[in-house]
Amino acid sequence: MAMPARPDQLALFDPAETPAAEGPSWSRVAGARRAVFGNLAVLRKATPAAVNAPAFVAWEAGFRQLCDLLPEAERLEALRAFEADCARLRALSPQSFE
Repeated sequence: MAMPARPDQLALFDPAETPAAEGPSWSRVAGARRAVFGNLAVLRKATPAAVNAPAFVAWEAGFRQLCDLLPEAERLEALRAFEADCARLRALSPQSFE
């Protein structure tokens, strides 16, 4: 049971003055990081036909949304790796995007 504060004691914590947290929580960022780099690992093993599939556009949009949760440096690293893997797969594909 917590003891009540004395009237002459300063309040150490005032919820009204607590700033709101900026950005997503660290646990959400950690989950996004695992998902982003896990998806990149899957993309590295994909066949060239994967980037030409209609579902790839929706997958790419979701991937980019996950990247937006990461810190800027990691976001840029993930997007660079994504673009490199897509370019590699498109180069191997006989029917590349036009």
